Amino acid sequence: MQPIGDDWVVTMEWPDGVEDGGPARLVIEPIGRMPVGGLSSTVLRRINFRSAIENVREQIAASERRNSEHEAIREFEREQLRTALREGITEAYLALLSWHYVQAAERGQANINNYLAEMLGKPVGTVRGHLIRARHDGLLSGSHGRKGGELSPEAQALIEPYAKRWLDEMDKIVHGNRAHIAGAET
Repeated sequence: MQPIGDDWVVTMEWPDGVEDGGPARLVIEPIGRMPVGGLSSTVLRRINFRSAIENVREQIAASERRNSEHEAIREFEREQLRTALREGITEAYLALLSWHYVQAAERGQANINNYLAEMLGKPVGTVRGHLIRARHDGLLSGSHGRKGGELSPEAQALIEPYAKRWLDEMDKIVHGNRAHIAGAET
């Protein structure tokens, strides 16, 4: 959205993946009441297409960075869960799985068990069984068949080292990405 003087605002839309050229759609509207005389060629000449395309490029780059960061974090989480499971179905693994389950529920993840099964590389039934066991062992509150829950104090203590590594990794990913961007801009 770009203001044009004090009376108008223009909204421009580009097709997905387009970084060069003009917009595919242009909507010009009054900011408040319709100005006397309506839309004129003078108003149209004030539209700054160069600024708008630069803004689109910045938005695309930011989106690509977020996607890259998101994928790197998911890969770390995937490996963290799989490594914990390789040590067996321990209380620490069940607490970590429960932690990821609660995080997924809180962010509104659809099909949480399917999501966790993909992360672990295991069937959905296996994940469901592990979550039932975590609830049975008192690591995760809530009732069977209902999304969400809370970690018990014991589970919170068990995941603390995992959470610290997760925060360290997240810091590396985000700051590493920013350092890469700063180097590319110079």
